[in-house]
Amino acid sequence: MNPSSRRVAWSFLSLLVATTACSGVVRTDVNADAGAGGGGARASDGGVTAHPGPGVTDASSVLAPESGHEQRSCQELTASAQRLYDAIDPDLTCTADADCMAEPRPPCVPGCGFAAVSVAGASMLQSAVDAASADCDAFSKQTCPVEALPCVIQIGQPACVKGQCTNFIPLVWPSMTLVESNVPYRLECETSDHCTSYTVVPSGNVFSNSPAGGKAFDAADLAAINAIADDLDFRQGFITGFGCAASTSKTYITLSREYTNGAKTSQDVTGCIFAGPPNNQPLALWNLFQSLGAASDGGTTITDAAVTD
Repeated sequence: MNPSSRRVAWSFLSLLVATTACSGVVRTDVNADAGAGGGGARASDGGVTAHPGPGVTDASSVLAPESGHEQRSCQELTASAQRLYDAIDPDLTCTADADCMAEPRPPCVPGCGFAAVSVAGASMLQSAVDAASADCDAFSKQTCPVEALPCVIQIGQPACVKGQCTNFIPLVWPSMTLVESNVPYRLECETSDHCTSYTVVPSGNVFSNSPAGGKAFDAADLAAINAIADDLDFRQGFITGFGCAASTSKTYITLSREYTNGAKTSQDVTGCIFAGPPNNQPLALWNLFQSLGAASDGGTTITDAAVTD
């Protein structure tokens, strides 16, 4: 997949996320690593750069940074570094999330987020970063400002999906949490809320301020949770929403999933729990917590009937 195609793919994802943000709330932890994620768009002086040469894997085969000028403009320096960088067609192949990482980028080349590439692809791009170092050093010495692009929130991290590195929700999940509150979009309970939280970790242990706390899911229930957590549609739901019906409930349910760096991504799933459709995945997860008595044996009393499977 050449850099031009990755720019088009990211533009489509940006539009999709922006459209989703207009129809439903998408939350992500602001403390996430700036380098996490993928699909970064690249822009140069005057917009998106021209199509790079196909199959270029090493910046040494591209024209080196210009020399002989006493001082080039900030735009010229950025454009020169951009040409070197966009000439590379990085490898994206993978078999697991660990094979993917955020692309390295010259510090004087602006962009939105970071595209996901394979480890081998990152090495290929690093050759361009190294080749562009003279341009970026001059850019820094001239105190040139890095262009601020109009970017949308980037959700996800480098992950392997169907053999290709992309920006997505990784398979590994240190925890998943459902928060039920009279205040929308809670990622955790606060003392001022009428609120109950239910957190499960990969071992199956449950942490909750209800009687479900201190319990653990049995092997069958934990297998069901893992099947939900691994599912591509479920993971996609954290990016584009779960497509559930609208709800008028005054009890709000937020589902969040933790990344390995401690950041979280979340979605309001109130409609999934109280309006349907039946058998949706957030509801299935909710019902598994209920099976431990999370909703019926204490904590917040639910005033809206959940959808039945």
